[in-house]
Amino acid sequence: MQHGQLTCDQHSFLWHIQLHSNMIKLFGIEGKEEQPLIEALTTRLFDGLTDEEFTCIGACGIQPGTRRRREIDLMIAVEFGEISEARQYRSEERIEDARRVRHSDGNYASEALPQGHRVYIRSLAASIEIKQHSANNIEVRGDDLYVRYKDRWEPVTSKLIQQASTCKSFFERNGKTKVYNVNAFIYLPNVRKIDLSKMIQSDSLSRSIIYADSTLSDFISGCVYQEGVFAKGAWNYSTLGQHEFDFKLCVSSLERFYNAMKPGVLEQERLELIGKKFVDRNKEWVKSLGSKMIAFTGLAGTGKTLKLLRASNDLLEDYMDPVLFLTFNRALARDLERLMQL
Repeated sequence: MQHGQLTCDQHSFLWHIQLHSNMIKLFGIEGKEEQPLIEALTTRLFDGLTDEEFTCIGACGIQPGTRRRREIDLMIAVEFGEISEARQYRSEERIEDARRVRHSDGNYASEALPQGHRVYIRSLAASIEIKQHSANNIEVRGDDLYVRYKDRWEPVTSKLIQQASTCKSFFERNGKTKVYNVNAFIYLPNVRKIDLSKMIQSDSLSRSIIYADSTLSDFISGCVYQEGVFAKGAWNYSTLGQHEFDFKLCVSSLERFYNAMKPGVLEQERLELIGKKFVDRNKEWVKSLGSKMIAFTGLAGTGKTLKLLRASNDLLEDYMDPVLFLTFNRALARDLERLMQL
């Protein structure tokens, strides 16, 4: 399968992938542009861990209605086994107000997390925005990170909180399990730590970036910094690690969710034929976008809807232009949601 294309010679049509470890399950990444980046990232983060030490669930390309501000390139949830040394994190430095202690009256108070303090992490969740820009096309302005698109700069950090909220809702709605806190990260696969170290003065920004050479410890450190930890007797659990997160239920629920979007052979052929015929973005009508009304006419099944979807997608990806897509047909509206996932 080539990136961005659907093929009809795979009757099983993979909607989730298991990597070299049976404990890394990635949903919805097949054929996506980010697929090799996501596979490389998850493999590197958990390199050296056995199947008994962790479980990782990932989903790619979640696109809610307000896609421009909240689309998620990748969201992951990780659960560490009791025997895993990776779950025993020691803080590298003192972090103010990062340890929440419950007093006898039942109320929590914030304290500093001392340097070298041991934190036992059960599970964590994160939304990850992927930017393939080089260091030369990145600017840091205070607590914000900007990337260059053609002749303008776009902020990345401004979307992170909304993306984390979308990630939380997706896990709870489609993964059928409770998620208390979601961390938000930017993944820069073409940038190393040293490339931006002199540019970034903000701790909150530095702890929100995953670099090409970041490790699992760096990732966990960012999670602990963002959310802090609860103190419970002699134990300190990350606030991400409540026991209510049911990984088995989440995996089975996401499998059902993505299998429901699996296109049949005839639908795959139709998508491919229509795509080849209409996806060409160099058509003359493209030049009229934004200057006059354009109407696509034709009989049912001739590709009008897919053409509109593709045009909307191109406007978003090429120019970051928001698109409002309306229909008076409820059945078509549901089909549009499914097609956008495809």
